[in-house]
Amino acid sequence: MEKQEFFNIVLNKCDFSKPCKTTYIEVKQKLNSDKKATEILQIILSLYEKNINCDYDKMFDLIKEISLILGEHFFTVSAVVFLILSEKLFNNFIKNGYSEQLFFDTIIDIKYKSQETFDLYGFWGVHTPSWYIRFFKLNFFSFGVLQFEKTPFTYLDEYKNGNNILKRGDKVLKVHIPKSGKKLDSISVKNCYKKASEFFKDYFDNSPVIFVCNTWLFFDKIISKLDKGSNIYKFYSDYEIAQNCLYDNYDELWRLFGKKFDGKVESLPENTTLFRLYKDLLKRNEKTGYALGVYFYGENKNGKRS
Repeated sequence: MEKQEFFNIVLNKCDFSKPCKTTYIEVKQKLNSDKKATEILQIILSLYEKNINCDYDKMFDLIKEISLILGEHFFTVSAVVFLILSEKLFNNFIKNGYSEQLFFDTIIDIKYKSQETFDLYGFWGVHTPSWYIRFFKLNFFSFGVLQFEKTPFTYLDEYKNGNNILKRGDKVLKVHIPKSGKKLDSISVKNCYKKASEFFKDYFDNSPVIFVCNTWLFFDKIISKLDKGSNIYKFYSDYEIAQNCLYDNYDELWRLFGKKFDGKVESLPENTTLFRLYKDLLKRNEKTGYALGVYFYGENKNGKRS
């Protein structure tokens, strides 16, 4: 690694926006200049260094203490602390034989979440701090346009697909789609699956890799109206839908529109197909939803090898 502070290396390599970068550097300097805040930070660093499966609730309580001392928002201080802590995460990547490139491909998510937070709240930070527990526990990795999380299957007691049976507690890779601005094109997606299947083969004891994706993108009332040649439909086509669900309210619309829904349907943008389809649902006062997709990698939807 280059001989400069790791905090700045991450900001530069991940190409954080100038306003975001400036905010995080200023808050870090503010933290470093406060004795009590610095002492608490050292407790956090020690907590994680001793055990990656540490008490994260305690960590968040300590971050809240720093937030109160500095007079900065908890989301902002969380981002700064995670960036500081990322050096120890990097060391864990290297100790486990993971590449430097994989680390930066993964930690760049803080950049994506920072922009998301700014769009939602008007200031820089990470609005879902607990999201990063999976990162620091080394359960979460990114291979490009998709992110993958090691996790047990918890959605259903059992799911059958041809000769395949997926039971509650079985190992799966949960697929996440970061709001990175990158296209979800077929070549990039297939490349991600290939890299992930190789990387996680020991996790599955050389058995078939199983991907699951629980997303609003698969909502039946939307996916059925998309062009079958679109990137989203092609992504969806790899999956067998195991479960369809409805949301109780419109709280999840921020994931699509990048802002909290204020009930004013007419003010929502409609410059993309997804925007227009969801806006039409809202005009009809219909519920939105999501679906669980299961993909037995290397097999078609009938459970046979392709």
